[in-house]
Amino acid sequence: MRKILTLALVLILLTLSTVPASAAQPALNNAINGEVVYGQGETNPTRAEETMWYFRNNNGVLEKRLWSITYRYWKTDWMPA
Repeated sequence: MRKILTLALVLILLTLSTVPASAAQPALNNAINGEVVYGQGETNPTRAEETMWYFRNNNGVLEKRLWSITYRYWKTDWMPA
């Protein structure tokens, strides 16, 4: 009888000492600046900025301008290509 009680107590303690999967913190979306926050204070590693060149023909002169896809603004003025 004593062995059964001891075994039951050990099993209960082992069950209570494990962390359930529901206690894990999921990634939270920060709506202010679009970052994904992991856990406490950790953020997603910084990635390189993505840019794209736009071209136009202005009175026979080929011109280009650089657009930041990441931050959504023009990085340069129109310049000859």
